Amino acid sequence: MQPNPTQSLGDVTTIAEFRSRLRQLKAWSGHSFRALERRARLAGDVLPASTISAMLGNQRRGLPREETVAAFTRACGCTRGQTSAWLQTRKRLAVTAEQAAHSVVASSKGTDPPAASAASGSPPSDTAPPLPLRSGDPTTASRAPKARRKRPKRGWRVLAMSSMTLVALCSAAGSSGPVVTSDPRAGDLVSEVRRCPGQLAMNHRGPCVQRLQRMLRGKGLALPADGWYGPFTKQRVTVFQAYVGLPTTGTADQDTLQALRTGEALALPHWPAARIEERLREAFPTEHRQATELARCLSYLDPLWTYKDGRGVRRWGLFQYSDLELLEMGASPVHAMNPEWNIRTARVIWRRTGDFRHWECRSSGAH
Repeated sequence: MQPNPTQSLGDVTTIAEFRSRLRQLKAWSGHSFRALERRARLAGDVLPASTISAMLGNQRRGLPREETVAAFTRACGCTRGQTSAWLQTRKRLAVTAEQAAHSVVASSKGTDPPAASAASGSPPSDTAPPLPLRSGDPTTASRAPKARRKRPKRGWRVLAMSSMTLVALCSAAGSSGPVVTSDPRAGDLVSEVRRCPGQLAMNHRGPCVQRLQRMLRGKGLALPADGWYGPFTKQRVTVFQAYVGLPTTGTADQDTLQALRTGEALALPHWPAARIEERLREAFPTEHRQATELARCLSYLDPLWTYKDGRGVRRWGLFQYSDLELLEMGASPVHAMNPEWNIRTARVIWRRTGDFRHWECRSSGAH
């Protein structure tokens, strides 16, 4: 068995090397993407298999998010100290990347970057940010303050004017379309504002998707804000649509986005895996192990799990009741995503048949 890559983190100096070590860690763990997702869920983390795949893939070049690295390393079997070492390495690389970015900005303005000044033998006071000046200081009172005050003031003025321009345009446009402005004073700030499409769907990427994910989190739905509209994001959009009475398409259309912008957080069930297992022991005292394994296979013990099979039939909750079954029961997907209702209904079916033949467990990835 290959050694744990945590032991060689001190040699990592680039983001590419860090991502390579993460791939080595997955290989060391011996777990598949789905197994890591399951292990993370049992530990109380949110780590979809799609997020792991994107983090370890070659399409992205930036640093993974801190919470993603923490959940991933824990799922791989790292101890608390090893997870801390991964996070410290990530922090070190983030600081290095930020310093490099500042050097580029300084060079574009015609000034020496901090690293270059240090290499030329300049004293530390020239490379470090200037300290606040005390009144009456005869050595520096006449020089640095004016130059240091003008830049932030101008920057804040540009930022404020850009923000007011964006707000005005948003108010004028309502929800009809994206924001565009040609105000030359906004500079690079406004040029970075992207046009968000009328709807967001599978495999969309970028800040528009990240904003959608944060809006879903604001409604109480747990998911990473990684900027990728993958299967797990589609699943959470579907859950939100079911709760607010919209068609459960899994696509964030205009009606869905409007509903996300208004209203309060959803009254969602927040049952950790331990509580679900305890309730299953109560409901199935003689076969609680089989009931737990079945629910874990069907839904990863996630009360909000929804899955559309190959025939286009969508299923809901811990024991994955189909839309047709819910219709016959006079229930809705919201009922099915209530863990107490879901477990009680499973017990009724179990008592009627005498076993768990009603269910067939297959890999139920998020769709």
